[in-house]
Amino acid sequence: MIAPQISRKSAFRWAVVLLAVAAASLFARGIEVREDALDLLPSEAVRHDTRALQRLGVVDRVFVSLEAQADPGEPASEGPPARLLQSCERLGRALSRSPHFSEVVYRFPDATALLDQLWSHLPVLMSAADLQQLEPRLTAEAVRKALTEDFLLLTSPAGLLLKEQILRDPLAMAPPLLHRLRVLQGDGAVTLRDGFLTNRAGDACLLWARSAAPLTDSFVAEEVAAVLNQAADESLLPGVTMTVVGSLPHTLSNAHLVRHDLGRLLPVAVVALVVLLLGVLRDLRAVLVVAVPFLAIPIAIALLRVFYHQVSAISLGFGIALLGICVDFALHLFMALSREPTAAALARLRRPVALAATTTVGVFAVLLLSDVPVHRQMAVLAAGGMSAAVAITWWLVPTLVGGGGAPTRERRSRGFVLRTGWGGVRLAGWGACLLLGLWAWPHLHYNGDLKTFDHPTPEIQRDEARFHAQWETSGDRAFLLARGRDLPAALDVNDEVYAALRSRGVSDAQSVAPLLPGPRVQARHRDAWRVFWGARRAQLTADLEGAARELGFAPDAFAPFLAWLEAEAPPLEPRSLLASPLAPLLGSLVSPATGDGGPALVATMVRDAAIAGDEAAALEATIDGVRVVSASRWRHDVEALLKSNSLRLSLTAGALTLFLLALALRRPRPVMAASAPVLSAVAAIGLFGWATGGEINPLHVLMGVMVIGLSVDYGVFIVSAAEGTDSGTTFLAVTLCAASTMTGFGVLALADHPALYTLGTTVLAGIGAAWVTALWITPLLLGAGRGDA
Repeated sequence: MIAPQISRKSAFRWAVVLLAVAAASLFARGIEVREDALDLLPSEAVRHDTRALQRLGVVDRVFVSLEAQADPGEPASEGPPARLLQSCERLGRALSRSPHFSEVVYRFPDATALLDQLWSHLPVLMSAADLQQLEPRLTAEAVRKALTEDFLLLTSPAGLLLKEQILRDPLAMAPPLLHRLRVLQGDGAVTLRDGFLTNRAGDACLLWARSAAPLTDSFVAEEVAAVLNQAADESLLPGVTMTVVGSLPHTLSNAHLVRHDLGRLLPVAVVALVVLLLGVLRDLRAVLVVAVPFLAIPIAIALLRVFYHQVSAISLGFGIALLGICVDFALHLFMALSREPTAAALARLRRPVALAATTTVGVFAVLLLSDVPVHRQMAVLAAGGMSAAVAITWWLVPTLVGGGGAPTRERRSRGFVLRTGWGGVRLAGWGACLLLGLWAWPHLHYNGDLKTFDHPTPEIQRDEARFHAQWETSGDRAFLLARGRDLPAALDVNDEVYAALRSRGVSDAQSVAPLLPGPRVQARHRDAWRVFWGARRAQLTADLEGAARELGFAPDAFAPFLAWLEAEAPPLEPRSLLASPLAPLLGSLVSPATGDGGPALVATMVRDAAIAGDEAAALEATIDGVRVVSASRWRHDVEALLKSNSLRLSLTAGALTLFLLALALRRPRPVMAASAPVLSAVAAIGLFGWATGGEINPLHVLMGVMVIGLSVDYGVFIVSAAEGTDSGTTFLAVTLCAASTMTGFGVLALADHPALYTLGTTVLAGIGAAWVTALWITPLLLGAGRGDA
């Protein structure tokens, strides 16, 4: 009668759990998963800076350099080979037709249209210094010389085409405007030939395209790469090769390497785990038992959706992996239930399981205090999911494993005989390891640069070096972001930034200020123009009319020019230039205010070295509305924020763990004994970091949290077994748990990708030290085995 009753009870438990899992799965389907590297960054200010660069298209831009290989049979020419320019145009048109690109720049219209557009705005573009440079050209002799040249041009074959331009601008004041385009070019050696951007040698042509979706997403990057390669295959003529630089090759390289590593190592880990479990336990039910905790995955994701509609793929994948910690609880239950009566096993394990689960969940809950969005999402997923996994494991595992009978005296003692002997030596060795770890941590450098996890291939490095050599570009760039409620306000701030850079001797800044000044500067220029020509217009009129009569021009030929000098100049509106042929160049420097309240942005780019040290802070302190985002400064800020965040979280996790242990164990000796594996794990991670280069990074900290959560569990189970009835399973259970964790995660130490390698090595170092400490040191701290030799 008992067996059928138990069977019905087991069926009820499984039905309830499976129903809950099914309901959670339906609810979790609505969650949106994204791959956004910004979620790895601390501080909203840092993420705002990166989003600003995304708005300007800096992050999601693909640069394509086409190079014409030398052809001995090709006729010599002064300009770029025709096949190079033709290939560039064909490729640019093909990419323009693709919905994967929101903007493609490959050829600029004739500059004449730009001059026509800017001519009427010349009075608000020329500064007082520019006007002073005109002074030598306004003498009677200079005016006569200019009109003589104009007359010769008008009588030449090109005269008909130039007539309107000469009559409008007889003193050739407009052409110098084109020199201001170099300020938009920056430090690269780019030459405009027939509308194409070529290098000095004329053997390379440049185009760029902006992805319609973030290129930090590996799926988007693969689609964009496929479109780009197909377009190149169809567009490039023989002898023309393509080099692609930007974030696209890096995203693809990292994604491919991670997939290769996981595809190679995960099967090894799974096979090793199955062999380990079956080889040690010799029971097929063990494989089913360790799968039980993973029934909590849909419940954990559903809980995450309650708080987040969008989640990072990183937090989702890593958080689910953290649920694998609960396999330890399943193994403890399985081994106890296979050797003891069910009631006795559950009674013995209730306290250690509850304490270990509480401390582990508490450690992960501390991540809710993190400044990093991925950490907070991971905290909800891991803490909530782990709670559900422990409950499901406790409820379902007894239905799979019946009681194994009463424990024997021999079996009870065997657990600790293996952990006694040489007590003094072991304690001395453990103390020495802790001291070494205490010494190592201050010698570690915290590297918060996310490039630590970048793994460019040698081919990518060669391509980037070749690109910089071809186009004579420098390395890292700094962005001085001017913000305003609207574009005119942001342009006013940008003018202050540009003037400050010029006063500091920075002459190669890439800025829109010379061609698109803000309202305040335009007003100053207009006033300077009025004063300048007010004092010179009468004399210029006399000299111009006199020279015109002598050379045979019509009496009123230059009357429109003289009237234009006196007329009120219209302001230059930003939207007119943003719709001009300059729009492709301005797009990376100007972004109007967004509909959701985002400010207008105007960027000025300089060499990172030009704004190093305290220069950035000085600019931000003296100019309201400017933010300096440089590679070196950004790395320093991110590193400082991550370091502060990690220190705060680690101290909070440690304090919470000690509090929970003290609350449950009450006496100092058991608390110290249970904490010993954690201390060893932290010391081992520090020592390993020192021995392998002296650096730790954000993943060390993240995996450190997991290692702490597991390590305290080992200590709790050993302490509880020592203070209660040990069935002989605790030693083997802790050993098997540590071995399975080191097998599952530690196999990543063989990965080629630096991020996966960090995960694997941190687990091996931390868990390995915690396991040895739990088995050989924790009993000694409790007073067991001190007299053994």
